[in-house]
Amino acid sequence: TTEVQNTQNTKQAKKVWMSLVQRGANDPYRLAVVAKDLENVFFHDVGRGCRDRAASLTAASGVNVTCVFMGSPTRNDEFRQGNQTAIVEDLLLLATLEDGSGLPLDGMVIAVVEAEEGARLIEMVTGAGVPTITFDDNKGVDSQAYIGQSHLAAGIELANSLLRTRPEGGEYVIVDRSSNVIKEVAAGARARLAEEGSWREAVSVSPINNKKNGDIAHELIYDAIEKVPGLGAVICAGSEAIKDPFTDGWRRLVNDHRFRDVTFVVSSAKPAASELIKEGYIDSLVSAQPFVMGSLAIDKLYELAMEKRGLETAGFENGTWFRTPLVSNNVVGARFQNPTIENNYLGSLVIMGYVFFFVIVALWAACTTVVVKYRKKSVIRASQPLFLHLILFGALALGSAIIPLGFDDENLTPAQCSIACMAVPWLLSIGLNIIISALYAKTRRINMIMMASRSCRMVAITERDVIKPFALLMVITVTILTCWTVLAPADYARRPSTGTDHWNRTYKSFHGTCYDNSRALPYRASLYAVALVALFCLALEAFRARNVQTQYAESTYIAIVIFSLLQTVVLTTVILAIIDPQNTSVRYAVLVISIFIIDMATLTLIFIPKFHSLRVAMAAGASATSSNGGTEGLKMQSYKLQDIGETAMANRNGIIDSKNRNGSIDEH
Repeated sequence: TTEVQNTQNTKQAKKVWMSLVQRGANDPYRLAVVAKDLENVFFHDVGRGCRDRAASLTAASGVNVTCVFMGSPTRNDEFRQGNQTAIVEDLLLLATLEDGSGLPLDGMVIAVVEAEEGARLIEMVTGAGVPTITFDDNKGVDSQAYIGQSHLAAGIELANSLLRTRPEGGEYVIVDRSSNVIKEVAAGARARLAEEGSWREAVSVSPINNKKNGDIAHELIYDAIEKVPGLGAVICAGSEAIKDPFTDGWRRLVNDHRFRDVTFVVSSAKPAASELIKEGYIDSLVSAQPFVMGSLAIDKLYELAMEKRGLETAGFENGTWFRTPLVSNNVVGARFQNPTIENNYLGSLVIMGYVFFFVIVALWAACTTVVVKYRKKSVIRASQPLFLHLILFGALALGSAIIPLGFDDENLTPAQCSIACMAVPWLLSIGLNIIISALYAKTRRINMIMMASRSCRMVAITERDVIKPFALLMVITVTILTCWTVLAPADYARRPSTGTDHWNRTYKSFHGTCYDNSRALPYRASLYAVALVALFCLALEAFRARNVQTQYAESTYIAIVIFSLLQTVVLTTVILAIIDPQNTSVRYAVLVISIFIIDMATLTLIFIPKFHSLRVAMAAGASATSSNGGTEGLKMQSYKLQDIGETAMANRNGIIDSKNRNGSIDEH
């Protein structure tokens, strides 16, 4: 019997295909829309949209376009699929009658009831050459196109409507049933609320399976509200609880719990839902647009039918999903608040920056005082006071960048903040590069002496020789900064942050920050490149001096400072690249902490050990004429270095002594 039936279907398909081939461009279009059933008023609106669009196409093209809307007369699952199958087969049969009474078929739209049978029907219709698409629910069956909403998106919007109505959060229950569509809506709502975090599901009583019966749904909702004290919301992913004939029961349910302040959120396209939200028995309503769905379905089916006749259309890819919009209605009550404008000022966060700056200045002042006061002591002279003063100046300049970093338009004008925008790169670049160049010059001096000692020759190593790299770096840095400031200065501006609040009001906050000129990139990139090259050269000199032992272990501390500089600069660059530019508070904190770390590492590691050695030397009665002072305390073979300005002699113990013209002892 099955083979005979399949043979008959194949013959019918061939006849339909032949009839379509013979149809001309001006022949009428007969397009069928097959719904799941006609009991559901949702599909009534689909039919209205289908017929309305067909009439519009007829008026626009001058060719008659007819929408044939059909569906199972009952919603009973036992008969619904069988009825749909009979309707589809009859439509194909009518298209093959040879006595002249046949009704041509130019396309078909099907709302799939069951996946397996739906796939067979679509294969049969498309095999007959009839363009076929699905709508509302395709159960995963492939077709030339799908017209419908995203059920997951409907659930997400259901959650968003609750967030708009009750942003403070609480506990909720979800009312659903065994339908895959309804469960997908419920899953979307759960996911969105879990992401937001302010709402949590009362899993002891949720989800509530209404079993397609409104009375059962009402009873279970009553029970859930009683079992969960302070329940904040009831989310209905379907229409069973509010549709006729259960509408009055829903009204009693809401009235009985108004004193509990429960929010009722419903997903439904039923006419009863629109009446209930108008009467105040629903707080938020999310609904599909079945009229639009029917209109769009016939529109796309008409395009496919025209292509079948060889007419030119816009066309679309096979399997395209045409999403229909959702409508969200919210009752604006006492909880509705005016938008709170958040300007994201730094506010009290700048106190942290000022505290860090005060600590830096205090330590800087202490170090400067000791260096100046004891500048004639051998411990200080051994470290070359010129380089110590350069390091101190660089640390102060770098730390001073914390002050303009904390400026915003809460208390200053945008013009003043724009000046601060350019002050920051000046202080950061000059301060950091002075520290790097001073350490480089000091380390290079050690290496130059070591190279001379290995060849046992006399060399003249003056401060002017090693200060040249410092001067070159400063000239390059100041030149770049000057060009940047004059040609492409940064501007401070307050702009709206991206995003919306729960009521979909855009720009709920603003952020003020410095914005680069469109031509500023080369200057900023050049400063980064100069700093990285300087750090690399410093690291290279430190690596060359890794085995040099000094009297006060300065090389070790310099190496630690260099490592700290590299680590902090790299990490800060990576973190700033990851952080959202709109998050001005976090960016401020990262920069301030990074500056503080660099300054504290430099000052403590370079000066604190030196001051400890000075204290020990003074306690032991060491004098400025100590016989074992030497340039960096380098341990090497005996040799002699002499020039016009200074004389250096390595003693037998391998410690370099140097004496200048006035007879005072100085360590180089």
